[in-house]
Amino acid sequence: MGQSWVPPIPERLVAVLAEQFPDQAADLEWNDREVWFRAGQASVVRWLHAKLEEQLSGGIDTELG
Repeated sequence: MGQSWVPPIPERLVAVLAEQFPDQAADLEWNDREVWFRAGQASVVRWLHAKLEEQLSGGIDTELG
């Protein structure tokens, strides 16, 4: 996938999402759908965190156009 424009990502948003959807080991009580669902949530938070780090280091274009 090519690099595309990403809107500015607020640090607080990433922090709240990381708290709400923690990247944690699966619980033995979860069924397979729950495991995959939670893995997807954590994956999105990790992606946002990576983009935020790029944004803060100046390596990502947050200007539209």
